[in-house]
Amino acid sequence: MNTVLITGANRGMGRAYVEHYLAQGWRVLAAYRTLKNAESLSEGREALVPLAVDLADEASIVSLGEQLKSHFEDAAIDLVINNAGVSGEQPLGAWTAAEFERQFRVNTIGPALVAQAVAHRLTNGAKLVNVSSGMGSLTENPNITSALDAYAASKAALNLLTRRLAAQLRGVTVVAINPGWVQTEMGGPEAPTDTATAVDRITDTIEKLTPDQSGAFLNDDGSPAAW
Repeated sequence: MNTVLITGANRGMGRAYVEHYLAQGWRVLAAYRTLKNAESLSEGREALVPLAVDLADEASIVSLGEQLKSHFEDAAIDLVINNAGVSGEQPLGAWTAAEFERQFRVNTIGPALVAQAVAHRLTNGAKLVNVSSGMGSLTENPNITSALDAYAASKAALNLLTRRLAAQLRGVTVVAINPGWVQTEMGGPEAPTDTATAVDRITDTIEKLTPDQSGAFLNDDGSPAAW
């Protein structure tokens, strides 16, 4: 049985990833910020393993290793989807260190520490996907006048982290994927793509990933995204 670890599994695209991989017969390690209500989601579903992982809390991420050990000892992981993310608007003149830190902690530092926590469990041929954003593109940054400055910077940093991880995780295909504008709590109802369609596209892209793509920044359909 293949095993996938998904962060931000409680709602939106994270929950859709969970349902997709369960339907495909995978064991799903679903990381929730808290386990409140998570037990009911996993009831009667042996392949779904809820884990408490708060991406804003380093100690919580470090505990991921112990949680996995308690469930599976040294079982391997075939796929990691660093899906959890936060955003928030602050225009120039209202920037605060606290808001930049909040977004970098979840969007950049969190995925880095998750990758570190599970690196020894990643099989040869495993895949690690960092869910990025078109806002992280330096050359094609959309809505440059928007107040999503901290978010854009955190995703640009995540893209660079992806390149660094790809160079160090030998035998693992590491990519950043831009999901596009999706109808999630973050994207809002006006987004052109519904969650199911976005997850179908991205999971198809993940399935088709090859080792020579490691370190790439891709769009949801697998085409190269501009750095």
